[in-house]
Amino acid sequence: MSSLGANYAILSVQQKNQKEKLKRQEEKRETNEETGKGMEESKDSKNKNNNKKKIHPGSSSPSESN
Repeated sequence: MSSLGANYAILSVQQKNQKEKLKRQEEKRETNEETGKGMEESKDSKNKNNNKKKIHPGSSSPSESN
């Protein structure tokens, strides 16, 4: 059985990592706002990736099987 101190140590490390992650995200957001890169650019890049259609070899439409 793990001790209370060990559980607290794990929790403490997780909280520290989360705070650091939030700081990095805030810094990234601030630099994006300063350089003029905003949400528009990230939305555009996401849309470009979603527009690619997947082609599956060997698949046929139902009308070709008749």
